[in-house]
Amino acid sequence: MFERLIVPLASPYTDDTSSVSEIRFARLVRFHRDRGAAGFVVTSDAGEWWALAHSERKTLVEWAVREAHGLPVFVHVTASTTSAMIDLCQHAERHGARGAVFSMPPYGPFSPDEVRSAARGLRRHGNLAAGFLGTERIDEGGEAGLGLAVRSLDAVGFGAVALSRGATSEEGEFGGEVVSPLGVFGAQAARALVVGWGTAQIKVKALFAHGRSVRVAKAFCEEQGLDIGPPRGPVHSLDPRGRELLAAVSALL
Repeated sequence: MFERLIVPLASPYTDDTSSVSEIRFARLVRFHRDRGAAGFVVTSDAGEWWALAHSERKTLVEWAVREAHGLPVFVHVTASTTSAMIDLCQHAERHGARGAVFSMPPYGPFSPDEVRSAARGLRRHGNLAAGFLGTERIDEGGEAGLGLAVRSLDAVGFGAVALSRGATSEEGEFGGEVVSPLGVFGAQAARALVVGWGTAQIKVKALFAHGRSVRVAKAFCEEQGLDIGPPRGPVHSLDPRGRELLAAVSALL
């Protein structure tokens, strides 16, 4: 496990967070390529998808495919409407993404018919293999997976190193590729944490429970001398307690 690790990317901003930063994003992708990333997920939870404009999400996909140098790029396309998710899928397909993952919008709950309808729309019009992250059954009419098999780490036998229940936009197996929030430390460092999981897990789980991946990713990059800007408000940077937890994990790397 983790011999090939897909890294969920943070979304770098300018200093005032008014726009995404192309040069900082390119540096971030290069940082992870140099540390053994086997591919990337764009606009996941680690990438603050909820804080990004529709146009910014598309821009990040274009930059990611360009900077990935042939490594696979997956795109998280959850949005407020089915048509918006279809649009994001179609755009990602045009620009060379490997696949997409999605869940229902966060303002639910939704009926089974509504879930199936959204999945059906992506299957018919998204033009890109997509995987469903929810727990609802959508397999009626051959829609399960929508061409991209998505499973939780627990489902593939690696629940011990999972930080979430079920598959999420930043954790799981996407089309046979392992995705983990641990990738924000770099793929090689993530493998080292997994090897020493018996010792590392308490510290790692405490860090992510306190700061979540978006704060952890940006604070770790800052610690490594890679400035990718702060999160967008109302999310703040990692607080002093989080910095202490991050230092404890960094000492293991």
